[in-house]
Amino acid sequence: MAIRRLLWRLFPTYLLLIVICSAATDFFAWRAFRNLYYQRTEQSLRQRAGLIGEDIHSPLDTGRRAEVEAFCREAARLGGCRVTIILPDGAVLAESSQDPEHMYPHSDRPEVHEALAGRTATAVRHSYTLDTDMMYVAVPLEQGGRVIGVLRVAMPMSEIDAATRTVLVQIVVAMLVVVLLAALLALLISRMISRPLELIRAGAQRFARGELDHRLAVPPVEELAAVAQTLNDMAGQLDQKIRTVTSHQMQQAAILASMNEGVIAVDPDGRLLSMNDAAGAPLSIQSASVGQRLLHEVVRNSQLDALVREVLADGGPAEAEISVRAGWDERIVQVHATVLRDPEERSIGALLVFNDVTRLRRLERVRQDFVANVSHELKTPITSIKGFVETLREGAIDEPEEAKRFLEIIASQSDRLNSIIEDLLALSRIEEEAQRKEIPLSPGTLEPVIRDAVALHQARAEAKGVAIEVDAPADLSARVNGPLLEQAIANLLDNAIKYSDTGSAIRIVAARDGENVTVSVQDHGCGIPAEHLPRLFERFYRVDKARSRQLGGTGLGLSIVKHIIAAHGGSVSVTSTPGEGSTFTIHLAGGIPLTNK
Repeated sequence: MAIRRLLWRLFPTYLLLIVICSAATDFFAWRAFRNLYYQRTEQSLRQRAGLIGEDIHSPLDTGRRAEVEAFCREAARLGGCRVTIILPDGAVLAESSQDPEHMYPHSDRPEVHEALAGRTATAVRHSYTLDTDMMYVAVPLEQGGRVIGVLRVAMPMSEIDAATRTVLVQIVVAMLVVVLLAALLALLISRMISRPLELIRAGAQRFARGELDHRLAVPPVEELAAVAQTLNDMAGQLDQKIRTVTSHQMQQAAILASMNEGVIAVDPDGRLLSMNDAAGAPLSIQSASVGQRLLHEVVRNSQLDALVREVLADGGPAEAEISVRAGWDERIVQVHATVLRDPEERSIGALLVFNDVTRLRRLERVRQDFVANVSHELKTPITSIKGFVETLREGAIDEPEEAKRFLEIIASQSDRLNSIIEDLLALSRIEEEAQRKEIPLSPGTLEPVIRDAVALHQARAEAKGVAIEVDAPADLSARVNGPLLEQAIANLLDNAIKYSDTGSAIRIVAARDGENVTVSVQDHGCGIPAEHLPRLFERFYRVDKARSRQLGGTGLGLSIVKHIIAAHGGSVSVTSTPGEGSTFTIHLAGGIPLTNK
């Protein structure tokens, strides 16, 4: 069914009703006028017949037909009608418009038959004499109580029809004028009815577009006013509810965005419904790019997928600790999952809360390794010292050569033990002062600091046949603590000398890198395998434990470097290729920042 505007439904209906009512009214009016005109014509003919009947007796009494015919023609002229005198046997005695000699007897005419019976009669029928429809009125002519003839007067129906047609034309013209005026009025009324509805519709469309602050004008019609007011009330309530929902959504979004824990919601099919940014970091995904994808498409982790299926199937909470890899990096994530339910307690999905415990697990591992390593590092020299002391006590002290060798080993192990303790104390002191921000930093050039660090190991490098090259601009400056930075560079240089081959060179380069300053120590030694690089700066971590102890390292040098540079607000990185060498790079803030106090 075609959908049309209310105006074009109301107006044609009104117009059709107007036309039907006007046509019916005009038809019945014309019928009434025509009947009335017929009655008036019949009455007029009766009156004329009565007048003529009073005067016709004199000519009839003479018995002369010529006088009767003359009377009929004169009476017809004066009365404007046709006059006929008919004898009792039906023969036409006189006729105003025809020659009676050529006329058939009229005894079979119904009006004549009635008049011969003594009754005035009226008839409307076709005249074969004149070949037209006529209205006849016949009255009996009586003399001495008997009917001696019939006087008939007639008028052509064409004259009556012409008069009624003239009236009909006037009626039709009047009807068209009335219909036109009524149509204009109907159009105006339809417009008046549909216009408020159109305004209400337009207002409802604005409400649908979200313009809930708009208000509809209240029309002066009670029913339409109620509709407009109801829509206005509805818009106000919707606006308030939408504001409330939006406020709650913004609050939830702010809460989710500010949470350290990652949050992911999935539907019963495992399709992502929502996700905060904190969930993307441990899973190595972007929350804005997941869309409505399945969780196992975004995070390809069988442990996580199994956890979600378990929660959706059992309906109870579950926890798991999963491992997520992103390239070489491995992250440990603790996941707590529970079922999402609607107000009717039906399951509509699952909620996953992620806690990145990678750092915690690494710290636990470092702590465990530290305890094991420090125990081992301290136990080794102590055990050695104790063993040789017991050997001396058991009689070796009486053998001068052996006693001297044992004492030298005891002294060496004591020095090693002292170095470990000094490095641990230094490391502890640096961490404590860095946390309290008690390490003073001041603007200074880096070239003298690097030269002093090189001077500390120059003799040992020359003894091993290793050259040290320095490339440091004299005006390169940064906020540093000179002694601590010298110690950090010296530690890196010490490691480079230990692991460099005889005849190789160590290159120290200081340069500006954008807004930062870098100091690189590059050697051409044995290099470090890639799997050891992430843990290289941990305390007591050694790539080759036997070789490190043989070279006299404590396992704390790189850790001290890391904490010294962290106290400067910088960082240290390493790149290495096994068999080709390693490069350790210190990154410091450039320029002359404000003093750190």
